[in-house]
Amino acid sequence: MLVGALGVALSLLWDLSWEPSVGIDRVWGLPHVATYLAIALAGCGALALIVRGTCEGRWRLWRRCFSTTGGRRAMGWRRASGIRRS
Repeated sequence: MLVGALGVALSLLWDLSWEPSVGIDRVWGLPHVATYLAIALAGCGALALIVRGTCEGRWRLWRRCFSTTGGRRAMGWRRASGIRRS
């Protein structure tokens, strides 16, 4: 994600220096494509961090919840998550 964020900054600097020398470019010009790729790389990195952080601690919770059978699934989920009825 850090590489993607750095790539966005560098590609935007490239785009800003490109326009005075070459002129306003198209949507698929090289600086713009570099920006798009850097944004996609940063987004994939962020998504990987989200999935890793979400699934790491919750995997046991989901496994315990769905390992029970029949109508006891809700009870198994409550017990696995620590939620108590009042």
